Amino acid sequence: MRIVGCPHRRCSKQPARRLPGWQRDIPAKGLAVFRFGLPLLLLVAFSLAGCGERGTLDAARGDAERGRLLVARYHCGHCHAVPGVPAARGLAGPDLASYARRSYIAGRWPNEPARLASWIAEPQALAPDTPMPNLGVSATDARDIVAYLATLR
Repeated sequence: MRIVGCPHRRCSKQPARRLPGWQRDIPAKGLAVFRFGLPLLLLVAFSLAGCGERGTLDAARGDAERGRLLVARYHCGHCHAVPGVPAARGLAGPDLASYARRSYIAGRWPNEPARLASWIAEPQALAPDTPMPNLGVSATDARDIVAYLATLR
């Protein structure tokens, strides 16, 4: 059994203490790192757990298949290239392939489902100078389109 005294090895009057069995083989400095570093490492790991993919678009809030059909119905393909939508090969707006991986809407706002639905329904409300037209998309239709865009990885 190893007995640990002062970690600085300068104090000879400090009483020795016994370590539990699983800590006996860890040096005094390593033990401090283990006690404080491991919880911090776990905290960082858990806080970054969802950062690998764009998880902000919540497909559960709308119907993705209906959203795909609505993209065709509202003629989004006149301006945007949209995978999975026949004849959606527009070049005026950005290509929407891999849209779920994007960080920003129109390069300005964080890509969040509620904000994206607002952008689709009323783009001029967020950016009066935008060339994106207001197509009269209802809130329900916008949610479904957001759900479809969330599938575009």
